[in-house]
Amino acid sequence: IIRKINLPNSEFVNDVAAASNGDIYVSDTFTNTIYKLPKNKDVEIFVKNEVLEYPNGLWVDGKELVVATWGPMTNRATFETSRKGTLMKVNLKTKEIKPIGKGLPIANFDGVVKYGKFYYATDWTGGRLLKICKKGNVEEVITGFSQFADLGINKNKGVIMIPEMSKNRFIFYNLKSK
Repeated sequence: IIRKINLPNSEFVNDVAAASNGDIYVSDTFTNTIYKLPKNKDVEIFVKNEVLEYPNGLWVDGKELVVATWGPMTNRATFETSRKGTLMKVNLKTKEIKPIGKGLPIANFDGVVKYGKFYYATDWTGGRLLKICKKGNVEEVITGFSQFADLGINKNKGVIMIPEMSKNRFIFYNLKSK
């Protein structure tokens, strides 16, 4: 343990992403908050806004923070939503929030990574891995699973690893073989 950091007023801390300058971003799904932990400084609220629609997965993509949203939650106990979530982007400098593509409902997202020109995101409730371009077009990569959680990627090998929570196992998917 290098450092323990308290996130004041947090309720459901979820994902973490690091920028190349060492800044770390943390999503708090239930409070529609993304915290920023600047290198060697105190934690701060980077952005807090209902437009984030229960932020879950995070990925730093150059000058933007990509946010995979769960969707507007109607029941915290069951994680039910009034509609599915989408991918958003937050400008790291101006904090402006915009949808990726048209911001259409896509999935109850858990995690997001980028490989090549595409974002790959997991749909927790749908058990799918989705490929999303910057215009927002969506393609199913793999499907038929249950409770796909936050994913990781080995960018050098082009391999994604996804925990399938319901089966207590990992699924490895080689993007280079496609």
